[in-house]
Amino acid sequence: MSLNSCIVAGTVVRSPQVRHTQDNLAITEMLITIPALREGESPGVLKAVQMGKHAPELPRKAREGDSIILEGSLRMNMVQLQSGTKEKRAELRIVRIHSVSAGEGGEIIPAPSKKQPSPPPNSSQLPPPSEFDEDIPF
Repeated sequence: MSLNSCIVAGTVVRSPQVRHTQDNLAITEMLITIPALREGESPGVLKAVQMGKHAPELPRKAREGDSIILEGSLRMNMVQLQSGTKEKRAELRIVRIHSVSAGEGGEIIPAPSKKQPSPPPNSSQLPPPSEFDEDIPF
């Protein structure tokens, strides 16, 4: 069990692309943008990767422009830039994907309805005080 678990909401900016390793393991990658947390900041860009038997299905579940929610684990990779410097970049290993809004052929998952809190009970609905209420030792 991994304690590294996160949920990310964003928009797909590069459609999922499937490739296979020499061992025929499917790997699908896509880029998503995450809204800025503060005014004046630029949105974040995150690479999202899914591996294994479900990876080939990802292009049918997410397309460029779709708003999605991803569940997975966050990893940091060291990438060497063309200038020769190294940079750390975050990558999300996808476990589950949920569509919020979808393009053609996508699935729209409705938001759950908000349940209204129940009003507090009035004094006539409360049980009678117990004779032992006075015997509390502290």
